[in-house]
Amino acid sequence: MPYFNCRDSGHGRFLKAASDPYCPTCGILMELESTPFGVNLPAARDDGDDAVKTLGLHACGGCARQIPGDQESCPVCVGVPLAFCFPSRLLIEVGGTHTSIMTGESVRIGRAGDCDIIVLYQDFPYTSRHHLTVLHRPLGVVLTDTSSNGTWRLSADSDPARLTRQVPKTLRFGAGEECRLLLGGCASDKKYAECSLSWVSP
Repeated sequence: MPYFNCRDSGHGRFLKAASDPYCPTCGILMELESTPFGVNLPAARDDGDDAVKTLGLHACGGCARQIPGDQESCPVCVGVPLAFCFPSRLLIEVGGTHTSIMTGESVRIGRAGDCDIIVLYQDFPYTSRHHLTVLHRPLGVVLTDTSSNGTWRLSADSDPARLTRQVPKTLRFGAGEECRLLLGGCASDKKYAECSLSWVSP
């Protein structure tokens, strides 16, 4: 197995499988030692080696391999729908405020001043000070509800589903799809902050 180095965050070097080049401490994409960042890694061998083909701009939602942005599908996951090879930038919108994050990055949403996206109490009083954390990982979006009033995922096919508090929940949705959340409740007679998640090109 090769060595990877988390230079940006200073977490040091790790001996890891080539199929998992992410820092176990902060989750960012690490640098292959003795190789400039962004160059190709050894391609997968015919004997079933689980190596990463390249450090590209897209993460395959089926196997988490990084693939070049000009490829239409994952070269390893035969039969995986294109919808699961999602762009590496996640757009997050809450109450008219939006930001975007790359793989390994996270955003905290709430009323507190140290949140990345701040929700105003006078607009949405049911949102907690530290309500929700959104983490972009190669296999999907990890949501952690840290609120008092809860977070609900909206669906056109079923009733809103509440996230379990303090339990990370991984969601997978393809390019062109949107994930919608309500922060603080789902009653029809009350006003809640709505959070929208979608994939955008880097």
